[in-house]
Amino acid sequence: MDAPRGIWARVFAPAAAAADRPLPVVVYYHGGGFALFSPAIGPFNGVCRRLCAAVGAVVVSVNYRLAPEHRWPAAYDDGVDALRFIDDAGGVPGLGAGVPVDLASCFLAGESAGGNIVHHVANRWAARWQASAKAVRVAGILPVQPYFGGVERTDSELRLEGVAPVVNLKRSDFSWTAFLPVGATRDHPAAHVTDENADLADEFPPTFLVIGGFDPLMDWQRRYGDVLRRAGKEVQVADFPGMFHGFYGFPELPEATKVLQDMKAFVDSHRPTPPHKPAAAAEQQRHTGGGCDSHTIPTATSEMEGAGTAAEDTARAPALPWRVRLQLFGLVAAAGVTMRRDGTVNRFVFNLLDRRARASARPDRSGVRSADVDVDASRGLWARVFSPSTAEAPLPVLVYFHGGAFVMLSAASAAYDAMCRRFCRDLGAVVVSVNYRLAPEHRCPAAYDDGEDVLRYLDSTGLPGLAVPVDFSRCFLAGDSAGANIVLHVARRWAASSAARPPPNPSRRLGLAGAVLVQPYMGGEERTDAELRLDGKVPVVTVRGSDWAWRAFLPEGADRNHPAAHVTENNADLPDGFPPAMVVVGGLDPLQDWQRRYAEVLRRSGKAVRVVEFPEAIHSFFFFPELPDSGKLVKEMKAFMDESNASDVVA
Repeated sequence: MDAPRGIWARVFAPAAAAADRPLPVVVYYHGGGFALFSPAIGPFNGVCRRLCAAVGAVVVSVNYRLAPEHRWPAAYDDGVDALRFIDDAGGVPGLGAGVPVDLASCFLAGESAGGNIVHHVANRWAARWQASAKAVRVAGILPVQPYFGGVERTDSELRLEGVAPVVNLKRSDFSWTAFLPVGATRDHPAAHVTDENADLADEFPPTFLVIGGFDPLMDWQRRYGDVLRRAGKEVQVADFPGMFHGFYGFPELPEATKVLQDMKAFVDSHRPTPPHKPAAAAEQQRHTGGGCDSHTIPTATSEMEGAGTAAEDTARAPALPWRVRLQLFGLVAAAGVTMRRDGTVNRFVFNLLDRRARASARPDRSGVRSADVDVDASRGLWARVFSPSTAEAPLPVLVYFHGGAFVMLSAASAAYDAMCRRFCRDLGAVVVSVNYRLAPEHRCPAAYDDGEDVLRYLDSTGLPGLAVPVDFSRCFLAGDSAGANIVLHVARRWAASSAARPPPNPSRRLGLAGAVLVQPYMGGEERTDAELRLDGKVPVVTVRGSDWAWRAFLPEGADRNHPAAHVTENNADLPDGFPPAMVVVGGLDPLQDWQRRYAEVLRRSGKAVRVVEFPEAIHSFFFFPELPDSGKLVKEMKAFMDESNASDVVA
């Protein structure tokens, strides 16, 4: 739409248009606090596909400029210019004659920050362009849980703070600070629409306003509806009690289906001309099933977009609870907006999105306490140690390496803090969660060096001050995803160097009893069957995202066949003392073929290896205790550790 400003759109159209009349056009503005995301992010791609199919409309999803690089009113300018682009073109480019559109039936829709943009774009269009436009007539707007606010803290904001997901005061305040003009408060008219500042145009269109009963912003949204009513504008409010901010993104929720049905009813009732559907056309529509195709003008995508194609409608998708999907959305979205195209990571934004937990010497409900230990402060190497309050016998040690594609997350990330507490409690072990250096600032082999140095620290220093006895001769390495990759390389290094290393303290010599590799992050130049079959159809891992991560982690100029990523019989270099291994594989993980190949490398090298398969598990399933496989994994880990014996130990 405007290449110099980076304004483009992804267009969704029914695979077979109805023959009764041209299709309405829904111009869609995504959410993200004005500062995040794009139409190419998987969840918004999915929302627009479902909107296209449910409403029977062409959906034009606009990629507007983001704050803080582009503050108010940039997003509103871009929103209006998208309409002007369509108006000047006399239609939606690229659709062809087979998909006729009715520009007099143009609707604006958007969620969260996109819902805010919808209001302001509609008012601008009504005031200046509605009467003079060549073809585009905005017939209605559909703001879904629009992002409004003010300096005041409303009852719903205070009551749901820290209770409801997605929206909280800290994030909202950050978003407004990033978006509004420098020095403006949240009472700026962009955020705080009132009777006095709304300045609604005479031609302001009818409104369909969606409100969730578990959304901290609901009081602001209701006030907005009242402003429209008092100004004499038509407004319909659709209340969804108990629904959190962003519920419409989860198709398994009945309310997500209901809101689309309500939106269709609103669109149908506000089109300027009634339909005349011949019987043949009705029969054709019944058989086509409402599928939608998409194309982009011009194409532009993020590194971890998970952007869909027509194939995703028929792909086997994992059945996940909505709370799990919500957390996965947050994880994938945070990665997508912070992993830059130039191979760097926007640490500021990711740290803002990555919820952290503090170490606590006070035992939690299950009796687990934690403390942070510096290993080498000069390079930021530290570990979080989790221990039970009491223990009668010396406990084994589990040294854990977190995942995150080598480039993100930490031992303090709330999800890993919670998971390591669970391991400490259920495995009956002291857990040492390593905060290793991240790429691309610290490429391979920095993470491997850090892992080995943590073992050296434990070997020489132990864990002084711990309230429970520890058996360092029963040390297990464990990790997930990139952390599991680190485990296999650290275990190999330790086993190879152990024979030549005298014990600094014979009474406390550390010995490796086993290695637990949970869905290890491995790869190669080849595209495996699982990568091709599952790419873009399951959450978290995509081929494009994996390629980005390997470029960020491996030495400059190395390809994915580097031994850090691609472990083969020829380059594995496994020493005699390599410890027994447990390799965990998920049946919905695109990396599963690489993981099974690694297990075969261990077997053919004469190493003890146990492969544990979870056929319905996605990559990172272990994060979510509500998933049955997560509990089964802990039991498998416990059994593996209990079966270890002195003959397995690598000192």
